[in-house]
Amino acid sequence: MLQNRSKGLLFYSDDRKPLPELVVALYSARKFIKEDIHVTLGPNTPKLFELELARERYEYNRLETKLFKTGRRSKIGHWFQKPFVIQQAPFDTTLYYDCDHLFMSSIPKEKWDEVESYGLSTGH
Repeated sequence: MLQNRSKGLLFYSDDRKPLPELVVALYSARKFIKEDIHVTLGPNTPKLFELELARERYEYNRLETKLFKTGRRSKIGHWFQKPFVIQQAPFDTTLYYDCDHLFMSSIPKEKWDEVESYGLSTGH
């Protein structure tokens, strides 16, 4: 079980997203974000990528199995998996970002306050 901390960012790679996008997202997050960063990997993510995360000292975990069927014809399974992954995040307050997100600045305090007040915040 992951230990909960106050707040942090969560990325989830479900084996469908190209891993280079996640590398760029992580690099930009580390450059601008002071909060903790956690990555959850899908069960079919290549082991080599997991080793790269460890080498760069990112905190991560790997799902043992997919909870919902995903595939070319079943994109809906992907959407059901996201809430489960977010719920398992090791933070009391979690901001979830897609793997293709590029950070250009820090996250405003108002965004964190919004999540803590309402339990959910959206953005684009």
